Amino acid sequence: SFFPTIEITIPGLRDLLGRFAKWDDDLATRRREGARNYLPVAIRVLKRNAPKRTGRFRDSLLGAVIPKGDVTEVQFFSSDPKAKWVLEGTRPHEITAVRGKVLRFTLGGKVLFRKSVMHPGTQPSDFVYRSFQELQPEFVREMNKVGVRALVRLAGASE
Repeated sequence: SFFPTIEITIPGLRDLLGRFAKWDDDLATRRREGARNYLPVAIRVLKRNAPKRTGRFRDSLLGAVIPKGDVTEVQFFSSDPKAKWVLEGTRPHEITAVRGKVLRFTLGGKVLFRKSVMHPGTQPSDFVYRSFQELQPEFVREMNKVGVRALVRLAGASE
């Protein structure tokens, strides 16, 4: 089947679309900059809310701003090998002493030694959820400021 083509030309449209394309690039750049500027705040909040048993996990938390085309991702990660278990929790499991040694632990004020013990498992930590609930309002305000600055630049006004 045949569909007729209708061509419509609007004076100045190409220039307007070009400005929006430039605005989109500018907005993406400013969004990345805004996210990079906000990253230390986010990491501080994550660390403050993270489990602190030894501090190793908390101290290992890092973040990065990753540009992916017109999308900007903010990723957080940990170099602690036990991070998965902090975030996801564990099922009950047996812990066995390594190389024929014994496990030493305190229970009810008594020091006990065992070749193996049954660990009851751990609950996953919700510190990431709590942190983002805390961070969300300020982060949204920061990203709105980025949008306003990009619009002001689009309009040709000085910042």
